[in-house]
Amino acid sequence: MSPENLRFAGLETLAKLLADGSVSSTELVSGALARAEATQPTLNAFRRIRAEAALAEAADADRRLAAGERLPLLGVPIAIKDEVAVAGAVTSNGTDAYEEPATVDAEVVRRLREHGQSSKYVHETEGYNGRLHAIQAAFLRIKLGHLDDWNVGRRRVAGWYREALGDVSDIVLPEVAPYAEHVYHLFVIRTPAREQLREHLQAEGIGTGLHYPVPLHLQQAYGAQGHQKGSFPVTERAAAQCLSLPMFPEMTEPQVGRVADAVRRFF
Repeated sequence: MSPENLRFAGLETLAKLLADGSVSSTELVSGALARAEATQPTLNAFRRIRAEAALAEAADADRRLAAGERLPLLGVPIAIKDEVAVAGAVTSNGTDAYEEPATVDAEVVRRLREHGQSSKYVHETEGYNGRLHAIQAAFLRIKLGHLDDWNVGRRRVAGWYREALGDVSDIVLPEVAPYAEHVYHLFVIRTPAREQLREHLQAEGIGTGLHYPVPLHLQQAYGAQGHQKGSFPVTERAAAQCLSLPMFPEMTEPQVGRVADAVRRFF
């Protein structure tokens, strides 16, 4: 795969390429920069500096990987996006975007900053993910130092779930690619009885989550593409069956056991 095409590769493809040494972080970012220059020939000096910084970070990542250090894959795409980043502020005509009634302009800004959502899981338009404040970034910078330990904790919790639910034929557990380590941001199972199981667990005082119940092709944001219910049956089936069980690094084995026992009682 040429560096120019790396910009369009999916995360699974990138993971395989990086894992088997077919491509380096530096080549990945170089390809992204080449694409940016081709589509935006008037890259200004500020963006050029950001791009060079991204390349320097990628080169550092390659050196650290060569030394055997483990690094997160997502660090590379983040650097790619960063080299064409633009900072700024948006104002409306005097009405606070967080007060009601909001103006039309404020509504648009509020929607754009959170993936185009007008309410949870309802995307009227395409948007961005612009919700990180400086104070949150400061906290995250400290928390990053604990990330490896927390990921180990999540994998430990996932192992307990697998031991407790592995023989329940009515559910599908998450799979792990042989070339990767799962970090289990979520522990998502699949079952045709998703809603009934969710209600059962809620009645037992166990919270669950839905990620994400409305597929992209059925969102208003992509209505112009003409897709309808039934256009992507596998996607629609997954969206209707996915259920996120409780998952956090500090979760104890008895807590996992309580959730698993409740799931087993349902089936």
